[in-house]
Amino acid sequence: MGWDFNTKNLAQNIHFLETFNNDVAKILKKEIRQGANEVAKASRRRIPQSGLRNWGAWTFSRDGRDLGFIGGWVKRGIVVETNRSRARGETVSYGHRVVSKTPAGAIFELAGSKSKSPMALAMKGKHSVANYPRTLFPAYYEAMPAALQKIEAAVEKAKKAGA
Repeated sequence: MGWDFNTKNLAQNIHFLETFNNDVAKILKKEIRQGANEVAKASRRRIPQSGLRNWGAWTFSRDGRDLGFIGGWVKRGIVVETNRSRARGETVSYGHRVVSKTPAGAIFELAGSKSKSPMALAMKGKHSVANYPRTLFPAYYEAMPAALQKIEAAVEKAKKAGA
């Protein structure tokens, strides 16, 4: 479960910098990741301490996965991942994804979006949303202006350093 965002022509700039000035490329990628982390922080702020009453320890009987909801664990599971594609050694797309990596986080993000189970209906009642995913979608729109400013500043800094 995640949310992508990309900046125009970023892949070509990353490839160029990696080819000709890898030190600047490393700095640029680090600063872009920090921009993307703005969305992750906004999503973490929206995670409650408890998902539903009595949603504590819960081990899935078929495969033993821990589906228990503990707010701190779910918050730590919201991370930024690099989303990169290459063709013939050249970077053709580069961006980041903000994802919820814990099973409980994924359940919290999507419960009630399609299912009519008692748990899904309880989630819709307690944590109602207009769109799913429950925290990632609004966090994207809340933090994206700040993230884009950081990313654009990082690209401009890299252009000046590479000039």
